[in-house]
Amino acid sequence: MADVVVLGGGVVGCATAYYLAREGAAVVVVEREGVGSQASGFAAGGLFPLQGYGVPGPLSEFAMHAFKMHQELSKPLQEESGVDFQYRMPLRMQLAFGESDIPTLEESARLFKDASGFSSRWLDADEVRRIEPRIAPNVVRGIELKGSAAVDSHLFANALMRAAEKHGARVVSGEVTGVKADGEKITAAIVDGQPIAAAQFVVTTGPW
Repeated sequence: MADVVVLGGGVVGCATAYYLAREGAAVVVVEREGVGSQASGFAAGGLFPLQGYGVPGPLSEFAMHAFKMHQELSKPLQEESGVDFQYRMPLRMQLAFGESDIPTLEESARLFKDASGFSSRWLDADEVRRIEPRIAPNVVRGIELKGSAAVDSHLFANALMRAAEKHGARVVSGEVTGVKADGEKITAAIVDGQPIAAAQFVVTTGPW
């Protein structure tokens, strides 16, 4: 019997398996169509802790903590898994195509200037076009933003799972169709008609 069965092999399920297996838990991941094959495999992979839903705002502290975890994990996870998931810190540009866009750029410039490890630099239209000649000719200004990062999301999920397997986790290919319960406690997941028992279950099925 497994200690933990993780239902879903996206990035959350694979990360759960990796950290649990690293601590010695016997983990089984159940995935229907392949690790990172759904939403996790098609995400853009941007790691932007200063901007996004709830950031700046109630998720700011969480976003920065997660960003730092990515930084700390990037090299050891690649070495442990043997998967180059293309962790990188690319140059970003944010553009204004009219005066009404300038306040948004000013806010981004302020956020990046005030955060440790991040920076911003204003660009005029000519500088923008020198960096990227294919930019539309009506661009009026831009800012160069440094400090954010990116990964290949499909490869990142697979790196987590590969490393988890090195710690003893295993992947079962199949579809979860239900669970068995003893009173209010789930005792097994039904995968293609067969029960997989565990002490604990983690549901990471995303939109499914």
